[in-house]
Formats: sequence, structure tokens, C-alpha cells
Amino acid sequence: MIKKELFQAFPTPILITKYENDLSKEIKFVEKQKLQNNGDNGNYRSKNTYLFNNKQLSKIKKFCEDSVKIFSEEIFSLQENLKITQSWCNANPKGSIHHAHTHSNSIISGVFYLRLNNDNPPIIFNNEFNWGIAPKIKKYTIFNSGQLIIPVKAGELILFPSSLNHNVPINKSETIRLSLSFNTFSKLLGNEDRLTEMDITKLK
Repeated sequence: MIKKELFQAFPTPILITKYENDLSKEIKFVEKQKLQNNGDNGNYRSKNTYLFNNKQLSKIKKFCEDSVKIFSEEIFSLQENLKITQSWCNANPKGSIHHAHTHSNSIISGVFYLRLNNDNPPIIFNNEFNWGIAPKIKKYTIFNSGQLIIPVKAGELILFPSSLNHNVPINKSETIRLSLSFNTFSKLLGNEDRLTEMDITKLK
């Protein structure tokens, strides 16, 4: 019998929180937003990239802020006070995808799902670790999988490190997949004694 002790090196957290209130008014507001084509993928995003500045979304914004606070303080144990920066809506009609990407100039990113049905595609997180070889896998686990597929529901917020690569596969449903995305940052980062401090308020 071989004695063994398994470690999980640097696991990546992903948090889902649930918004319990009715979304009908917020959906109507978002549906009225002017959209622009988001590349060649067939999906669209709002021209307004600061949607959370609108009072019509104040309840969802507060919920997202509270969820970010849980994620940053209870999971990452960050001292920084993260604030939502840009926020926009995504509309994925039938036949569209959202290409694999990360979110630059952000610490934690979030996607809040306004409208989904059972046929809408999930969000997929991609493992960018490259073995450099292609062994034959007997059973996929958290240690050898290249993707994590997470089905989501309307009213759910999914939070993740902004550097985590993710995408949305093709929408085969007749229903437009409608969501709100946002990024976060802090006015003050790092530690003065360790010479890592970045205080945006002091920049001239």
C-alpha cells in the first residue's frame, strides 16, 4: 500500500450567487439598449459600457457589489476595496458564439444572467495549462480537464478572476441569451513597504 497525500496547487475559484427578485423591469430596460456587433461571432454588446450607472439597474448593481465583496474578502482575502468599472450587456441570438477571451485591466469579472432557457448555451472556462503532450485520458477530473462547463440560470451571477479564459458556445436556441457583464478594480493596490503600491488617487 502506497501512502499518498494529494495537494491542489493554486486552485481557481468561481463563485455563483443567486438574485431572488423579479427581473422583468430590468430586462425591458436592457432590451431597449442600442447594440453593436461584437466582432465576427454574431453576438452583440451594448454601446453603453457603463450600464450600472443607470438607476433602472441599481438593485442588480447593489447585488453584484455585495457578491464581489464576498468573493474578494471571504475567498481571496483581499484588503483592496474593489469597485465595478465598466458594465455592459451581451446579446447572443441564435447561431452566435462568444469567442474565448479574458478581461484585461480588471481583477474580478462577473456575468449576471437576465434571460436564459434550457436550450441556451452554458459558459465555458478554459484551462490554459499546456502539457506539451496529448495523452489518452481514461477519466476526466479537475486535474486533467481542458474545460469546465457551467450551466447557468436566469438571476444567477457568476464571478471569476478576470484572467481566467472563458467563452460561450453556439446558441442553438430561438431565445436570445441576454446577460450583463462587468469588471472591477481598486483605487489602491499593493503594499507601500514592499514597493508594490499603486495609488491611482496620487497620480498626476
